[in-house]
Amino acid sequence: MSQTLTPGEENLLLLNSLLPSNEQFFIWAYSAEGTCVNTSCPVSDRGILELCFRLLGGLEKLQAYLQSEENNNPLLIGSS
Repeated sequence: MSQTLTPGEENLLLLNSLLPSNEQFFIWAYSAEGTCVNTSCPVSDRGILELCFRLLGGLEKLQAYLQSEENNNPLLIGSS
């Protein structure tokens, strides 16, 4: 990630450091319009993961969160 990290992003990096080394945990930052503005994901994986995020409903969850009253914290969206 090329820009200065926010406290929330720093906390997510700490969380990442606590996960087992065989787990992959990427940080993605989106604008209010739903455009990815920054990510720690390797370039080779970005396209397919971005597509999965949209197809599996992640973007809709993100947009609903942005419109809620409680949108002042980082949001973890995952799938299993």
